[in-house]
Amino acid sequence: MPLKLSGTIQPESDNRLGLDLDIAADAVDLDRLIQVLKSGPENKEPQAGSTSEPFPLVGNIRFKADRLTFSDLAWTPLHADVSLNKANTDITIKEAALCGISTPGTLTLSPEAVRFDIKTVAKDQELGASLNCFIVAESAFDQAGVKTVKTLKADGTYSLKGRFQGSGKAEDLLKTATGQVEGSAVDGHIYQDVILLNVLKYLNTSELLTGQTNLKKMETEGFGYRSIKIEASLQDGKISYKKAILDGPSMALTGVGEQDLLTGQLDMNLLVPLQVTLSRVLDTLPLVGGVLQGLNTIPLGVKGTLDNVRIQALAPSSVSYDLKTIMENTVKGPIKLLHIGKKPAADGKTSP
Repeated sequence: MPLKLSGTIQPESDNRLGLDLDIAADAVDLDRLIQVLKSGPENKEPQAGSTSEPFPLVGNIRFKADRLTFSDLAWTPLHADVSLNKANTDITIKEAALCGISTPGTLTLSPEAVRFDIKTVAKDQELGASLNCFIVAESAFDQAGVKTVKTLKADGTYSLKGRFQGSGKAEDLLKTATGQVEGSAVDGHIYQDVILLNVLKYLNTSELLTGQTNLKKMETEGFGYRSIKIEASLQDGKISYKKAILDGPSMALTGVGEQDLLTGQLDMNLLVPLQVTLSRVLDTLPLVGGVLQGLNTIPLGVKGTLDNVRIQALAPSSVSYDLKTIMENTVKGPIKLLHIGKKPAADGKTSP
């Protein structure tokens, strides 16, 4: 790992070394660097009564790397200002890009806790490239205790903005972190997504989308969409989806709910209009006596985990006011909730 270093190193009055350095590198493997620092002969356990410190350094470092890797994550580039103090280390991330997402912010490290305040920004990025990058980095999320799914595949153009903050022990940051994020994608295809795939299977089994959605073609041709919009927040290790909207030519849906990042558990409610082309919904809604009638919409529940998704019909009474409002604002008209749960038939059997 060649490093280019310039600046000054000089002793301080309290037996520390004062730094004022510029460090540049083409590529830095942080895992390797940590192992080197841990395995050095000088880093033995201090003897009883010893007051020496393992890194008696103070001062400022301006660090630039074209590429920095940590576990399976790669920042390209990473520019940061590091301030070494007696009690902690303050890091200001001036420029950083992770899987096409800019992640500037601040990070404070101390023996007692880690504090961070990170923004996430992306503008007109390629969704497929970013998803592939995160799939490659899944082992890093697994080590952090985040339950991920390996079968999400999609393309299109996306943008997002968010902010995440947290403070505490490193191993507890996922539980204590908070944040908000808004994202959107346009003009793409979804080739694999466990929730969407199970919703389509359920609707086709119920003969509600017969002839409109061919599941066998989803992996090859993809499920086309015009737009996707998501608003979500992070708290207590859970992502809360305040608003999720998918508008496609063969199906549309809106949803709210949450996903537990620690256990992978899902608990979401969806609304799916039967006149599925939202851009033409006002042309398909009937007028009775000059009054616009409600768009027939079915409520569905999503439970389980990403590797065992369960879809079930919901009663209209279980649909929240917020979810109903999201759909009405999306279609710009009233909706009529239908219950497609199984009901007893005349012959005693059940029918949808």
